Amino acid sequence: MKPQECFGIVVRTIGLLLLIFGIFEAASALFIVIDKSYTKPHSQPYIYIIYSAIFTAISLYLLRGAPHLMQYCYPEKPPLLPRNEP
Repeated sequence: MKPQECFGIVVRTIGLLLLIFGIFEAASALFIVIDKSYTKPHSQPYIYIIYSAIFTAISLYLLRGAPHLMQYCYPEKPPLLPRNEP
């Protein structure tokens, strides 16, 4: 397995974890809306929805392979030009 492929797997794994966090934040917002007795300092549902949207957007980018990040970390090598022998 090439280093580029290993890096791609790590990127997608981080994307999967962020997707799980995004789903958890959305469930937390739903729980706050449903359970009116839930009182904590940061218990506004819109905060959880914003975090959920951010985590989900980043995770979808990473799950698709993060092409810009992969291009930055592993740029394509330009083809070698043939030498002109005298």
